[in-house]
Amino acid sequence: MTDTALNGPSGHDGEPDDRQDGELETAGESEGVPAAGGDAPPGPTPDGTREALRQEYERLRERIRELERQLAEFDYNVPPTTRPALEKTLARLLEKVTMIVRAEKCCVMVYNPETNELEAQEPAIGLTPEQIRSFRVRANEGISGLVFREGQPVIMQEAVTDDRALAELVALLGVRNGATVPLVHERKDDDVVVEEKTIGVLHVFNKRRDRKFMREDLRILRLMARSAAAVISEARLFIELRERADTLEKTYESLPAGIIMVGTDGVVRLMNRAARQLLTDGSGEDPLGRPYQDVIQSAEMRKLIGNTMVDQQELESELSIGETGRVHRAQTAIVWDGDSFAGVVAICNDVTELRNLEKMKSAFVTTVSHELRTPLTSIQGFTRTLIEDEDDTYPLEARREFLGIIDKECRKLNRLVDDLQKVARIDEGHGLDLTISRVDMAELLQGLVASYQAYSADHQIELDMTEEFKQAPILSDEDKIDQVVSNLLSNAIKYSPPHTEVRVRGEARNGGLCVTVADEGRGIPKDQLSRVFDRFYRGEGDHRDTTGGTGLGLYIVKHLVDRLGGAIEVDSEVDRGSTFRVFLPLSPPEPTRK
Repeated sequence: MTDTALNGPSGHDGEPDDRQDGELETAGESEGVPAAGGDAPPGPTPDGTREALRQEYERLRERIRELERQLAEFDYNVPPTTRPALEKTLARLLEKVTMIVRAEKCCVMVYNPETNELEAQEPAIGLTPEQIRSFRVRANEGISGLVFREGQPVIMQEAVTDDRALAELVALLGVRNGATVPLVHERKDDDVVVEEKTIGVLHVFNKRRDRKFMREDLRILRLMARSAAAVISEARLFIELRERADTLEKTYESLPAGIIMVGTDGVVRLMNRAARQLLTDGSGEDPLGRPYQDVIQSAEMRKLIGNTMVDQQELESELSIGETGRVHRAQTAIVWDGDSFAGVVAICNDVTELRNLEKMKSAFVTTVSHELRTPLTSIQGFTRTLIEDEDDTYPLEARREFLGIIDKECRKLNRLVDDLQKVARIDEGHGLDLTISRVDMAELLQGLVASYQAYSADHQIELDMTEEFKQAPILSDEDKIDQVVSNLLSNAIKYSPPHTEVRVRGEARNGGLCVTVADEGRGIPKDQLSRVFDRFYRGEGDHRDTTGGTGLGLYIVKHLVDRLGGAIEVDSEVDRGSTFRVFLPLSPPEPTRK
């Protein structure tokens, strides 16, 4: 419902005196007829005129009683259960109001305690959506605030001159005159009113045919307001509770963790989609209302819930459910209804990836220890050899060779430490800073291929570049691109048998550049392709893996490519080789140029 009343300082009495009352508008209205509801017909007149007036008076009184009977029938014993239904019910009620009191406009305003404002609600008769949104006042202002605070109805005969109404709202709504009554919700106990609460106000504006609102109109409006207040209060509470329940249901249905609640009778009370997929037989039969022993297929899970119900103690365990090989951590909790045991809730979380990560971390620690120990052993051994050679028994050429080995191992240690620092920065959420300049991709690839060809004489590295690639005006971080291609070349050589070919290709594609590195190595199993860029991943189940490495290279490569605004993909086939493709834009996001 959309929210938004009349403003202005108070100062007039709530009801007009007899001199302000207009004539009751019903069929057969005529000038000089007394207001319905008076104590007696007018004073002495000729007998014929007096009798006619008395009959008209009685007819009007009967008309009022008929309207009141109609209003009494307009009572909602069952509140609407949805917001559209509530709006439809209010629309019917307001249409009835405007018809009976012959007003052009009608709206309900509800008090919002959070803003201390009275806010007009949709639907409203004779008001546009924009007028409804703008129609709001503080609860201590205007005719709306006066009626809300004092709980007494008010008639406004001349809106433009009435100092209780705010001029801007009168102009905005096009109000000439009006009547306002409080919306009072009555809480009953055995048909006895035990509490009354004012929740807002009901407005009608602009009496038709330029008539004025009268006290009889207020009587009718107060009856209608009672129905409106009951409908709004009861429906809003019901709808809010229902919407909250729907939100909770949607929330637990969308959770990736499986949730199941079992009552004290062993019957399933709640079971979300993840739990149905994980624990049931997949037949699609509704598990609610059935014994959990018949619903849950996992014997371990049934045992966990059963032990919790017997011991009334929260338990947890790791389960292997089904034949997928995935690991789930199951936890149970006791449901209490006050001090009474009401059932058990069980939650299953898939922790397979977490356990795999823990295994990879353990393997990583072992690998790093090995990667550190090997160069340190070489460094220490050759350093000690040089230190202990006090007689200079080693020729200069041998000394230079020893120093070269020490330098090579130190550079290996530096690379390892650098990789660890990059991983730490990535984990902390720090972006890898870019230094942007114009990059000659042809020169970069030629240098890298020449360097790695000299490093590994057992492999043939072929380089192929298109003219568009060579001439492409790319602005990027040359050092980051160097690290990416270097890592891919290093892996291609490391995981390929001797005397095989490594192919490097550069081409322009889709408005950017593509660098491809393909080898004829052992390849990557299909079920592991999605994990090659994971941290610590080094492949599984291959006894031939005698190569070193920490499993950080491709993880860092992926983040470097992402930071450059590019993408990386891999194709592989076991014993046939792997192909890595790196796509780079001609300029990265947020460039910081030299």
